[in-house]
Amino acid sequence: MAAHPMHVERTDDPRVLRWVCHLTRPVGTRPDPDTPLGALLAAGRIVAVRVDHGDLLVTSGPEGWTRTLVEATNDAVRQAVETARDETDRDGASPHPGSPPTLDAVQRSIDRAVGALASEHGGRIEVVELADDVVVVDLHDACAGCPGAERTLIEVAERVVVEEFAALSRVRARAGATRSVRWIPRRS
Repeated sequence: MAAHPMHVERTDDPRVLRWVCHLTRPVGTRPDPDTPLGALLAAGRIVAVRVDHGDLLVTSGPEGWTRTLVEATNDAVRQAVETARDETDRDGASPHPGSPPTLDAVQRSIDRAVGALASEHGGRIEVVELADDVVVVDLHDACAGCPGAERTLIEVAERVVVEEFAALSRVRARAGATRSVRWIPRRS
């Protein structure tokens, strides 16, 4: 299997680096100490791992980020992401090559990819049909009419679905089948 594409970026906090890895399955914020990421945490070289919209935010320990620590963390994050992808294959989210995808399996894949994001914004994405190589979805609540919904479907959900299911090539919203409510975020 090809290596999972990812890269590291700086954040506003110099102690925190973002690993852009487009997670579709959680890797755990307290990994097993027997894994490289868990070993870095146990040794105090990194002190926190947090998932943020499919990426990992990692906080350095007291020594701060050094080239050696960035390289070690990069290797550990890559292994954690690959392990999570392998577990996805084992637990049925990705069918065996040649077997037809099911609505439930595709729904789980989309939920992992964008479910939390849709929910945070008061919406929901429902898989309603698999038509040839196309996944047809209904956009509900805040997702209906959202100007970013189409971009999210194409850039996130479609990328993940196509990667996980060889028989599928597109995700599209069913025209006129959305159920919308006016959602106004609370002000703090």
